[in-house]
Amino acid sequence: MENHHKKAQKGILIGYDSDNGYRIWDSNSFKLIRSRDVTFNENPLLGHFEEIDEPVAIQNKTADKNSNTLFDFVIPRQHECYTPADTSNIQQTLTSHDESIASSSQQDEHAAESSCAEIETASEDDVPEAETFLEAEESFYEPISEEEVSDVIETDRQVNDINESRPDRRDDSSLSASEIEAEGRMTLRDRSNLRPPARYIDFICNICMNGNSISDENRKEPSTFQEVMASKDFDEWKKAMDNEINSLKENETWEMVDLPKGRKAISSKWIFKIKTNPDGSIDKYKARLVIRGFSQKKGLDYYETFSPVAKTSTIRALLSIAAQENLSLCQFDVSTAFLYGKLKEDIYMKPPEGYSNNDGKVCKLKRSLYGLKQAPRCWNSTITEHILKVGFIQSEGDPCLFKREGKNKLLIALYVDDGLIASASSKETEKFLDEMRQRFKITTKCGSYFLGIEIERKVDRSIKIDQKSYAKKLLQRFGMQNCKAAVTPIVKDNVLASKDITDIHDFPYRQVVGALSYLMVGTRPDIAFAVGIVSRKLDNPTSEDVARVKRILRYVKGTLEYGITYKSSTVERGLRCYSDADHGGDETTGRSTSGMICLNANGAIAWQSKRQTTVAISSTEAEIIAASEAAREVIWLKRIMNFMQSNTQKEITPLFIDNESAIRLAYDPPYEAHQRTKHIRLKHFFVRQCVLEKDIKVEKVDTKNQLADFLTKPLFKPRLLELCKLAGAST
Repeated sequence: MENHHKKAQKGILIGYDSDNGYRIWDSNSFKLIRSRDVTFNENPLLGHFEEIDEPVAIQNKTADKNSNTLFDFVIPRQHECYTPADTSNIQQTLTSHDESIASSSQQDEHAAESSCAEIETASEDDVPEAETFLEAEESFYEPISEEEVSDVIETDRQVNDINESRPDRRDDSSLSASEIEAEGRMTLRDRSNLRPPARYIDFICNICMNGNSISDENRKEPSTFQEVMASKDFDEWKKAMDNEINSLKENETWEMVDLPKGRKAISSKWIFKIKTNPDGSIDKYKARLVIRGFSQKKGLDYYETFSPVAKTSTIRALLSIAAQENLSLCQFDVSTAFLYGKLKEDIYMKPPEGYSNNDGKVCKLKRSLYGLKQAPRCWNSTITEHILKVGFIQSEGDPCLFKREGKNKLLIALYVDDGLIASASSKETEKFLDEMRQRFKITTKCGSYFLGIEIERKVDRSIKIDQKSYAKKLLQRFGMQNCKAAVTPIVKDNVLASKDITDIHDFPYRQVVGALSYLMVGTRPDIAFAVGIVSRKLDNPTSEDVARVKRILRYVKGTLEYGITYKSSTVERGLRCYSDADHGGDETTGRSTSGMICLNANGAIAWQSKRQTTVAISSTEAEIIAASEAAREVIWLKRIMNFMQSNTQKEITPLFIDNESAIRLAYDPPYEAHQRTKHIRLKHFFVRQCVLEKDIKVEKVDTKNQLADFLTKPLFKPRLLELCKLAGAST
């Protein structure tokens, strides 16, 4: 019958073994075990090994006694923190083995005394109560150096030697044969030179012997409701969740009903976020209740999902006009915006986690909720209807751009629940904000930070935008904050130094490229070409591609202050555009790379670096393709800028090209060059149509003044800095 007895042991995962196994800390025997036969239970909190039975309601000491929420807040029962079974017996047992320890070398004796001292500190007086354990100042997942890891391993060996001679701690009958064999090998091996595998260096933890807790000095955003319960910032997260539930109640987001037969209730999840200021300080703790919309079925739970947002080019164009006309800026944010959208479909949701509901009823949604597939569309329809109702006009070029004409013009760019206001009068701004407060709950800030873009108004009324804070977080996120800066984002040739090659399996290639793309789209045209190159290898990156990405990060490290400046002077006020092409620049496909950049107020408002879709057989063909793509962007930019400036006059926008043959093709039919141009698709002659309608005029520019040159090929530092400065994209 012994074969049917329980042989499993409970422990804590502290790392990974180099031999395809796990490193488990046994808190009962004070031993480090290596095993491959491990079953993980992620539900209990760290140091709690009992099953969580049923939730027990508690009252938060910091909660407002008069607060009124939809549900009663409950959390899982707080278990006792780890306490050594009998510390007096431990000390007696350790004392009885002083002679055996003293007979070892002086180094072993010192290590054993250190181990005893650590265990002696785990007295019952030193162990915190269950109620205060969550507020302990120990933090989680604190990285340690390799020297500290060696010290921990050496101390482990001494503790193992002590415990092996303790009959009250050794119970081989409860161990499997494989684990006994593994422990035998572990005690015989020389572990003094062991080092953690390099690929798992980020997972190394510090073990706190007195509480089996893992510490981290930095504030972490919890990913689950259970992590919130163990967070030292529990009071802040509790307040954020209560605010979310109260907001849901005020908006009458749902009603409690019985689940109809044949319908399935969708579950929800808490999302926790720490919002920071531009300087990195904490702004507020935010908890968002999100429904798991991936469970929705099209045609039953939703129909249409598309919802527009303001394009970044629109936002930059608005800022350039604000610099030209000296408009004041203001930013507003709609709190719990999606809750204002009205649903047309019947959707049922399970009660939120942590808030009690014992009658078996479910939530029938009356308004949209974060996570629903149609939630953005419902919200956009609601706010658009309200803005039009108070006297605004919607742009045809960008449905999220609005204007109210009158004595003092007011412009609004809307990005989901964030809005940027530009107005010639502060009274007009306050009037609009009051109109918004009548319908929505909003918060306002001065126009210095919008969508991660920092906006600085200088003394000469010019406006500079940059993403310095975002770039710093990006470097820190991927461990490149202490890297050596590079002078260019990409090397001119394909030769990469061997020190730049790394193991691609350890590098989050997609995440880095995605983060760099947001930086490039916002305020950094100088990295557009380099990001375009590395974006072509998302599915199968090589070590060379990883080296290119790391070089971009090093370049960002050295150019954190880079941004775009829009000047208020009358010089170079109007819209102008440059287009260029690098014929056959892609050696793999033979395709050319198009580059385009548009400026207003002497600063870049739109740019593009894109590999062409077809192979051009000549540089003229590549240039005319790039010019047609630039012409399309110019037509759209003119439409939204005329809307914002109330410009009724039809102005001709210059398009600068450095290829004379392409300029001739833009003005005249290619009769004299029929043999060389007859194969070019008609769509690439769109630029000629724009010239005939006098929307643009194609002009010649010297190659040294071709601003789009850095968007088509790698350049050396002096040339890159020169062109970026001319485009207003520098410090």
